[in-house]
Amino acid sequence: MTLKLEKVSHRYKDQEALKSIDCELSPGIYGLLGPNGAGKSTLLRILVDVLVPTNGRVLYNNRAITALGASYREQLGYLPQEFHGYSQFTAEEFLKYVANLKGLDAKTARVRVKHVLALVGLTSASRKKLKGYSGGMRRRVGIAQALLNNPKVLILDEPTAGLDPSERIRLRGILSQLAQDTIIILSTHIVSDIEYVADEVLLLKEGQLIEKASPRELLAKLDRQVWTVQVQHDELSTYTTSYPISNLQLQEEYVDIRIVSQAKPHDAAQPTKPRMEDLYVYYFGSGDTSSS
Repeated sequence: MTLKLEKVSHRYKDQEALKSIDCELSPGIYGLLGPNGAGKSTLLRILVDVLVPTNGRVLYNNRAITALGASYREQLGYLPQEFHGYSQFTAEEFLKYVANLKGLDAKTARVRVKHVLALVGLTSASRKKLKGYSGGMRRRVGIAQALLNNPKVLILDEPTAGLDPSERIRLRGILSQLAQDTIIILSTHIVSDIEYVADEVLLLKEGQLIEKASPRELLAKLDRQVWTVQVQHDELSTYTTSYPISNLQLQEEYVDIRIVSQAKPHDAAQPTKPRMEDLYVYYFGSGDTSSS
């Protein structure tokens, strides 16, 4: 089973959102990383077949998804970044409704709804209306609906947004179990989620795929380029304007900062093991990411 992008490009009027992306994916977990405006949303919309690329094509098992149409979408599970559901439905009612839209027969729907509710830890709240759910609980319903049809291609846009740490760990476990026979694409700003669970990372910058490699391979490129150092409060601005800072912690008498730099930034700086947040800063600069 493969999902292959061949010279995929897309243009919005005068803006080129994607630039000739070539990539082949097989079962496993792929973390999609990039700053705002990199083209991630456009790429995901193309992969779920709601947007046709300006040039190039996407192949599922060597057939164009635009030609496969509904037969491709039957193999697809998708969680959009903005997911709300229907407030007046209970979780169980909503999932049965989605199962019907996906073409599941009544018996299969009952079994799958029960299964996915248990997977995301919502069995006890399944008959509560969504309007009474917290944001994190609604996100879990969104994950559940994406899993209903036992998809072979699973695309999740910010799936851990609003989830507490225990639920994020639960989701990582679910994805790891599915990854043997499912192509999973995980787009998130919470880079630690990708570090923990991804088999490979796709780095998207200005519409171009600049890297496709395992987290270990990418982090190896930062060996002895990540430093920790303590500086005085009045020195902080000097470092934030001179170096990419991947993290900082304000203490009472000093500031702990984490710097990405080929050169040693301070006599007292100590090299430290690179993390995915350092990689993000290395490629994209300090910006819209989280390691929490």
